[in-house]
Amino acid sequence: MPSELPVNDPRNVWQKQPTEAFKMSADQLRLKAQERQKGARSQVLRDAIIGLVLSVFFAWNLIKVNHVWWGLSHPLSLWSTRMGLGLLSLWGLVLPFLLYKWVWPARLVPDAPLNTTFQWYRSQLEKGRDFERRVWLILIPAFVGMALVIVPAMISSVGNPRELLQNSLPLFVLLAIWLPIFLYLRKRRRGRRQKEIEQLRAFESENPCL
Repeated sequence: MPSELPVNDPRNVWQKQPTEAFKMSADQLRLKAQERQKGARSQVLRDAIIGLVLSVFFAWNLIKVNHVWWGLSHPLSLWSTRMGLGLLSLWGLVLPFLLYKWVWPARLVPDAPLNTTFQWYRSQLEKGRDFERRVWLILIPAFVGMALVIVPAMISSVGNPRELLQNSLPLFVLLAIWLPIFLYLRKRRRGRRQKEIEQLRAFESENPCL
């Protein structure tokens, strides 16, 4: 097998083609910044509403929980369940405030100078990156609360699968629906953010005055 591809080989021609760099004009940067501002605000509002709905759902279960309804025969199990539901309800209530603090974008004036728009865009990318890094810290209280609720129900239902399903099915279903959606959206956001970072670097290299 020859060590080099023939001169007229299509693969050789394709490999020697220059890689097209990302191109972005000043107007495109302003448009992308405005789109990012709207998208970030929509994301925060959507997740905040979900958090409040979850808070109400867990608070309702906290009010209704008792020995008969959950089938918990030991006072410690009932205490653990109430603590878990209370923690989940509080977590859903606090979530909108955390999202507003860490994700909500600062206001961007539509006719802002190019340098201001560029710096704003960069700061929002950095803010989104930092949030993705600590998102699991936000989720830890939710996982702890679910464990406090599910584990006692599983222990009290040992040997009775039907009772186990009745006690734990709502939370299992909620977790099974939420976790794949969360992981998919997080992966998609990371891909989009990485693409935006590459475009921003290309734009910065073409505009040294920034």
